[in-house]
Amino acid sequence: MARASYLNICDSETYSQACTFVLVKREEAKIIAWENLQKAKTEAAIRKLEIKLKKKSSSSMDRIMKKLRLAKRKAQEMRTSILDNKSQQIV
Repeated sequence: MARASYLNICDSETYSQACTFVLVKREEAKIIAWENLQKAKTEAAIRKLEIKLKKKSSSSMDRIMKKLRLAKRKAQEMRTSILDNKSQQIV
């Protein structure tokens, strides 16, 4: 009888250890899933921010180029005005 109860205790301990191992693995899987979800959310937020920054940069670049075009146009108008004044003085 002592032998039978020893086997039951061993089986019980083995079952308990296996059960604990399964529970730990299950919790680890939950943690990994949560971590992957957080990582995906973060990467999505980064991509969204990068797109926003590219749009803002593009918009800023457009404004700067517009200012440059206006400056070139005004410089050309100033040159034309000076040439017109010089040609009128010569006549």
